[in-house]
Amino acid sequence: MKKFPIIIGVITLLIILGGVFLFSKNKPAKTLTLPANLEYFWLEDCPHCKNVQDFISTWEKKDQITIEKLEAQANKQNGQKLIDAGKYCNIGSESIGAVPLLFTPEGKCFLGDDPIISYLKTL
Repeated sequence: MKKFPIIIGVITLLIILGGVFLFSKNKPAKTLTLPANLEYFWLEDCPHCKNVQDFISTWEKKDQITIEKLEAQANKQNGQKLIDAGKYCNIGSESIGAVPLLFTPEGKCFLGDDPIISYLKTL
């Protein structure tokens, strides 16, 4: 009878560890490599992208920070990188592929001209 609480404790511990093991395996792995610099995705005919481009061209820190500008419509590799960045940042399926999008080395995404410009002003 004195061993009964120990047996129940061991069984409970095994169940908890088994549950943690099973549920941790079901999480999708984020295999995207984070960029070394800011990655800015844009489209040629996008008015919001033009707002960001205009800001960057007059920004006093434009020469201090490396921003890789990736046109995502004509270049299929850039388009795929845009989709991958959106998925990494858990952007909803209705907005995957939307531009302008800024992807940071910390793995954060800023979607839209106002959020991107506000972020850049904080740097």
